[in-house]
Amino acid sequence: MSLLPKPWLAPLNVLARQSSTEEITRAISDILNLSSSSESKSLPGIPVPVAVYDRAFILLLERVDATWMDESVLLTRCEDLMRLCDPMEIFFTLLDILKKCRTETAQLDIIMRLISHYVNCCLDVYLMETSNATTVDVETTEEFVQCLASLPDRVAPFLKENDTKSVLLRSSFIRHLSGIIHQGLCHAHDRVKSSKDTSLTFFGRLIGKIVANGQCDLILPLLLKLINDGDNDFVWRRIAQQLFRNIPARSYESLLLGLLCALEDGGQLTHLVGCKMDDPQVELVLTKRLIFNRILPSPKDVTVYRNLFGFLCALDDEASKFKEVAEGLLESWATVYGQSYMAIEYEMSLTKAILIAVGILRTCIPVELSFGQKLLKFTLRGVEKRLSSTDGKVRLNGMLVGEAVTRMIQPSPDNFLKFDYAEDNETISLKQLLECGASDSINGSTLKRPQWEKTKTGLVEPLSFERADAAGKAQVSAEVEELDSDDDLVPYSIPPESSVRTKTTIGQPKYLQDCYEGLCKRDDVVRRLVCLKALPGLLTRQPDLVQHMAVDLLKILLGMELEGSLREGRADRYASLVAITMQSPKDAGSFLGGEVIARNYGIGVRLEILSVGSHRPRDVIAWGRGKRSFFNFRFFAQRPNV
Repeated sequence: MSLLPKPWLAPLNVLARQSSTEEITRAISDILNLSSSSESKSLPGIPVPVAVYDRAFILLLERVDATWMDESVLLTRCEDLMRLCDPMEIFFTLLDILKKCRTETAQLDIIMRLISHYVNCCLDVYLMETSNATTVDVETTEEFVQCLASLPDRVAPFLKENDTKSVLLRSSFIRHLSGIIHQGLCHAHDRVKSSKDTSLTFFGRLIGKIVANGQCDLILPLLLKLINDGDNDFVWRRIAQQLFRNIPARSYESLLLGLLCALEDGGQLTHLVGCKMDDPQVELVLTKRLIFNRILPSPKDVTVYRNLFGFLCALDDEASKFKEVAEGLLESWATVYGQSYMAIEYEMSLTKAILIAVGILRTCIPVELSFGQKLLKFTLRGVEKRLSSTDGKVRLNGMLVGEAVTRMIQPSPDNFLKFDYAEDNETISLKQLLECGASDSINGSTLKRPQWEKTKTGLVEPLSFERADAAGKAQVSAEVEELDSDDDLVPYSIPPESSVRTKTTIGQPKYLQDCYEGLCKRDDVVRRLVCLKALPGLLTRQPDLVQHMAVDLLKILLGMELEGSLREGRADRYASLVAITMQSPKDAGSFLGGEVIARNYGIGVRLEILSVGSHRPRDVIAWGRGKRSFFNFRFFAQRPNV
């Protein structure tokens, strides 16, 4: 303190010792006069450092007592002094003093008044300064953001019953903070238009912390205003996208879910996220977590899926990301049914998402033939599983999805599926989901319609349900009229079915690793069949690799569904399972011993595992070692020759 210049040394000494309220008021006035004197250049060459005001304010807080409650002039001088201090420093100081205060004391009332004054009058100054800065101290900023976002929780135990209009209440504080953030963003907008640099790091981290604390609903109006302002102003769009990049990734899911529930048009989300989704965390949330990892309540789920698919369609002209999500939806719908974690709520959530996606595909996006065949394959698999269910809702879901997808791909009445079911309110509500992408207004929402909606070369134009019957009748009548004009047709010899099925240009793999990679190609059935037939020979020729790849090979072999042309490889798969068990009995035995009692296999696979173990039971006696499993006692107990 001895190094401080003389003009402010005397007032600080008065504050440091035991002084009366009149002396303290006079000392504060002298320090405030130093500020005005410095601005008027009455103290040439002696600028007043901010540390002087910080030190004076800290000394004041240490001298707070009950006599200050009657000194309105003194409290006003303290509030004036706060505007000259470092906002971050005095904020931490107020919180430290608050921890030491006793309840129901005059000191606590004064500290609460000063905190309220800081929030109302000093916080906006600091936020304006952060938007002017080009760089921000991340470590200090993170600590300040954490304390600021949790301020209502810190002061909640000290609020009184009549403080219903206090700015320190949670809802009032977040709304006040949103207003200050908007002022800072407007200031940043003016700086960008003036070709000046600005920093939105603090604002982004503060919004992310508020969302992480569970106050997403209170901060959403600010983000919705930014998105709406970005409709006609590109500068606002840049500010919104830069602000979103500074929000921590842990807040993406809650924030995006709230926005998708509140937006009127899902395409507007590009104003905030952008049109490329460069951040893998954003892509993970929008294409995976919100669809497959959440069960949304009704009718919130319909709004979220509609806006989400509208956003994915707006990313590019070909809607490639939306097609990828639609394919993943049908694949999951076809594969996860019947698992132990499959709840009826999750089944209904997937079904609603699929119906909305199909409605958009058949009205707004041309479906390529190869893409349509993939969707059809997954659909038929899922329909087959659901029709065998004992739950009426599950069967109805299978019927509706089967009809919707097949009508989209094959509009002719002779080709799409048709089921008989009761037309009750639930059925009607599910069918109405197909119109989310067909109508121009769904609860005030509009969906972007691509300009290339007309039929292209190699594309099949989707027809609506109402036009399907008319198209089928027109096709039949055209075929009848052309029966007499077949004189120019040339006969074509159709080869036998067996030769077409076995004809392939794919050579057999020469190495076990290539064979394993071919078995993993789920979409290439011919390649999987060729690799499956070559696997027993490769296991014999390359026994060293079997020791390292035994578990991986067993996983892919047991998980294969031998349907269609893959049925020809049933014997080869069984021979491969036996060969792997013979050459690597320890690894194969420990793996199969656990799989035989797993819950995700049917009775056929379990019997096949038991049959494999019967070839060399002495080598596979390690199955279930230490587990006392079903396989050790019951299977071997029934075979006395083991």
